[in-house]
Amino acid sequence: MQKILEAETFVYNAGVHHRDMSPRNVMLVSHSDIYTAPDPRIVIIDFNVSNVLDLSARRRGDTDLDAIHKTWPGRMVGPITRFWDELMEFEVKGWVADDIGAANEWLWECFREREDYVPVVRDEDREESPRLVEVEELTGRVSDDDGEDDVVVFRG
Repeated sequence: MQKILEAETFVYNAGVHHRDMSPRNVMLVSHSDIYTAPDPRIVIIDFNVSNVLDLSARRRGDTDLDAIHKTWPGRMVGPITRFWDELMEFEVKGWVADDIGAANEWLWECFREREDYVPVVRDEDREESPRLVEVEELTGRVSDDDGEDDVVVFRG
């Protein structure tokens, strides 16, 4: 399942929003027996309702990938914020745990500290989706020898 979300994340950050991720749109391909293959290839299919973000009118709730990629160069928007509370079809088919909140916890554990994704923050007391870290949240002040505070921005 982790490889499936990594593949979809790569497609999304290339500018294509699939909009129909479910088990029926995932193929596992291998040159040997698929059940014993150590590393099957993931193929995402059925792009009939997808959007090419640069060619489509922006929809409410769409992420501004250009702004994010300028703020976090070399990083991608990861699956946590996009798939939080959105793995029901995978839960029903047994691809992820179907206990209440288990799929979200799995997402958090798998993807929260990945260096190739934009960092996310989560309020443990609320069940809302984690959100992308704003640069201002990573800004700190340090004092140097001249006694003046300098602003430092940490960009991963």
